[in-house]
Amino acid sequence: MKHLCLAILFASIIQTTLRAQDKPCTETCNNNIKHSYLSCIEDIINVGTVFTDLGREFFGGGVKVSFKDEFNAGEELLRESKKKYTFINSGEKFQNLNSMLAKLVSKIQNRQGYTFNVYLIETDEINAWTCGGKIFFTTGIYNFCENNDEIASILGHEISHNLLGHINSRLKDLKIANQFGIPGMLAAAVGMAATQSIGQKNEAHSDLLGVDLVSAAGYKICEAISLWKRMSEKSGDFNVLSNFLSSHPHPDKRAICIANHIKTKYQLKCGN
Repeated sequence: MKHLCLAILFASIIQTTLRAQDKPCTETCNNNIKHSYLSCIEDIINVGTVFTDLGREFFGGGVKVSFKDEFNAGEELLRESKKKYTFINSGEKFQNLNSMLAKLVSKIQNRQGYTFNVYLIETDEINAWTCGGKIFFTTGIYNFCENNDEIASILGHEISHNLLGHINSRLKDLKIANQFGIPGMLAAAVGMAATQSIGQKNEAHSDLLGVDLVSAAGYKICEAISLWKRMSEKSGDFNVLSNFLSSHPHPDKRAICIANHIKTKYQLKCGN
């Protein structure tokens, strides 16, 4: 217990240092979409995010990941995913996802070279992930959503991971690891980079930029809160220690963060 307390204290000091260096988005931050997320994530950032950021800064100063690298990683993930899953290429759900993606993408002021595509995967897993502009959307999470507004919030979130450079950062982590001789097949590494959490800070940031894309496309932004509240019912109660060690913010925290963002930016109070 003593060692755990010391670790938490050490991580807290590091977090404070990193926060002082980080800056909220301004009027010109990413596609001229104004939003501030730091005040929202201060109490949900985790130790994994802290040490990943430090490691990247300390060991990976000269490591670069190009846009072509991202594209190739997305292609590799697509090939490997087709070996593991059944892809649905027609039908109402397939058409709906593609129509909604096109609507959201049309509202991006600067696509940064990305061509976005969505793939519907037959599985009960409640999940979605992305790499190189490719978005993988399971039937499990599609069916979990109660309406198109909730689906749009997930698509907007995955789009945002690309636009905000989160995939690029994760691939950079893999390059840094390879420098130190940490083994792994490319496909496995790419899969890990895309399907695992991008870190609590980045997950929260993508939630908020996703809300802005959803709003611009005309969907109901308050539905994202309903989605994460239902997710919370599946995740159990929030616990400070488990959240500290977790790679994703707890759904309760995500719902609160999104609600605060909507209230601050859009002067809209969602629900009760």
